[in-house]
Amino acid sequence: MTVRSIKTGMLGTKETVVAVAEAIAAQNASENTSIPLVVDPVLVATSGDSLAKENIVEDLVEHLFGLATIITPNIPEAETLLGWPRGEIRTRSDQIRAAKELHKLGLKWVLVKGGHMETDASKCVDVLYDGSHVHELESKRIVTRNTHGTGCTLASAIACGLAGGLEVLPSVKAAVCYLSGVIENSRSLSIGGNSTSTKQGPGVAPAQGSMHHQVLRSGWKPDLKSQANYRLYAVTDSKINRKNERDLVTAVCEAVKGGATIVQLREKDASTSSLVSQAEAVIKVCRPLGIPVIINDRVDVAIAVDADGVHVGDDDMPVRTARKMIGPLKILGVSVKTPEQAMQAERDGADYVGAGACFSTSTKADSTLIGLEMVQNIHTSAGIPVVAIGGISHSNAEEVLRKTSVEGLAVVSSIFDSQDIA
Repeated sequence: MTVRSIKTGMLGTKETVVAVAEAIAAQNASENTSIPLVVDPVLVATSGDSLAKENIVEDLVEHLFGLATIITPNIPEAETLLGWPRGEIRTRSDQIRAAKELHKLGLKWVLVKGGHMETDASKCVDVLYDGSHVHELESKRIVTRNTHGTGCTLASAIACGLAGGLEVLPSVKAAVCYLSGVIENSRSLSIGGNSTSTKQGPGVAPAQGSMHHQVLRSGWKPDLKSQANYRLYAVTDSKINRKNERDLVTAVCEAVKGGATIVQLREKDASTSSLVSQAEAVIKVCRPLGIPVIINDRVDVAIAVDADGVHVGDDDMPVRTARKMIGPLKILGVSVKTPEQAMQAERDGADYVGAGACFSTSTKADSTLIGLEMVQNIHTSAGIPVVAIGGISHSNAEEVLRKTSVEGLAVVSSIFDSQDIA
């Protein structure tokens, strides 16, 4: 049996930690790979109760953390792992500092969960750190006592994402979104130990209840959010196709044959019914080839045709709303022109940003020229893939990549206005 990911929970003794670590190392050796490992260092429950029977922090660090892809401590657990006094982590800055200190223990990724941080009554912020970028993942704070098992569920969801081929960041984002939905749907349920009892004295908190785990159903591709998909980003243009007397599907097929790794359907003048038909036709030819299809602007159309994602701009639907509508597993792209916009887009749930215009372009006359230096600044600031756009052609593509280090190039005219697209 091929193992695609591993998740550990409470390991109460040194012997258990060592045995698990040895088994994982042996599995890695047998498969000649490093299997993604999510370590949920279950030391302190969401309720605040201590769970470990002895101090096993040194054993976790010595034997297991070196094998881990990511660890997922809550705030009391982070304090315990670092040897900090209880209550040391009080602010977002403390949470970030803890993530950075934990990373120094030889870890690849650290997720310090923010459920215990009640400084903001409206939201919960989990801090994810990979040694270079701090990702602050915001979600709605839901008032409920049904929180038993939230940490285990989150770590398990992350492991499922990694098993499916997601990289760490999108896997964590999807897991956080999934968990938020589970908690929301469980908030009013009377389940768990003593959950039906009304004998609660003054000042006595209700018993902690369980969550209701709903099945997440999707036709999602495991490698959909791989950053390799953004390398050559083809953006359609109906005017160019009409000029060259090509139909949309033929033009897209030729672009894919020529090396396009993702296709955005940007047909501004099409009616809704026409856009739906065009999108269905493009998806029909691209999906068997593993090429994601993104719909520009129209979240409703993307949902209707089960596209692989949607791309929104300044004047389109808010990023958070778009993410809520398409769910955690579809691709969400956002147009940006500054590092601040890119970081906000990431916080709001974007999987990538489109930055530009790099050069003047005739395909989008209203696009503001920001230049390569600004695109490079956006790339440095963003913790998600950046796709450069605007006037990119065969003659300047190498320069764009060299000067900006972006993950992909979005191209319109140089693909679709060529005599021989492929």
